[in-house]
Amino acid sequence: MESTLFALVLGIGIPFLIIVFFLEGMLIGKIIPTDLILPIALIGLGNSYIDYISIILITSLSSTLGQTFLYKALSNKGLDQVKKNKYITIKDQHLDTADEYFEKYGSQSVAISNCIPGIRGLLTIPAAIHSIPMKRFVSLSFTGNLFFHIVVGSVALGIFSTLL
Repeated sequence: MESTLFALVLGIGIPFLIIVFFLEGMLIGKIIPTDLILPIALIGLGNSYIDYISIILITSLSSTLGQTFLYKALSNKGLDQVKKNKYITIKDQHLDTADEYFEKYGSQSVAISNCIPGIRGLLTIPAAIHSIPMKRFVSLSFTGNLFFHIVVGSVALGIFSTLL
């Protein structure tokens, strides 16, 4: 699988990253391991700090755009409506837990959830249901995505540089 991802990243480049991270943000592309794609992109496409920063910004913006698209699609809908949506394939139990977490910790939980592998972006749904202001949502979403991508990228580049 890694060789296929490497070939896609190197062959298609930035457009591939934009699409994959956008889909991840919409909670559609969760089967595509973006935690692996980001290091591959940094190592395969990056040659300088400017390249690394650009890749991290592009992937963070793409994830945020996907989350914003999902946010807009689900805004002003109740949790029951979201659960009935055939395109939302998240278990009701996980949606309930995310909603409870959001109610308990508030909108800053959007940024926090974007830093946790496995649940990244899930708090977009309760944020949309509870209609937090769009600017606040985008800011929190981008902050969480950027922080996560910086950490993943730094670890990957650090490991890669020690192997050389």
